[in-house]
Amino acid sequence: MAHSSECSGLRGLNGIGGDYMLNPQRKQSITGPAQGKDLKKWLRLAVVFLYLISVSLPSIVLATYYILFWDAKEVYAR
Repeated sequence: MAHSSECSGLRGLNGIGGDYMLNPQRKQSITGPAQGKDLKKWLRLAVVFLYLISVSLPSIVLATYYILFWDAKEVYAR
């Protein structure tokens, strides 16, 4: 079985899809330009940050309420 001239000679797992790692032109066509990668990183970071805020903000609000406004004596006085 003869290899084509594009083949780099090294293969990934089980010979599938590993040759693009050594060919920069082919890798760029698969993953797109570097700007796309940077945008994806910033977008992922923004999503993680928004998730942490959305999870933490209600707990901060409740803690503030219980510390400053809630009075246990009123609840148990009934």
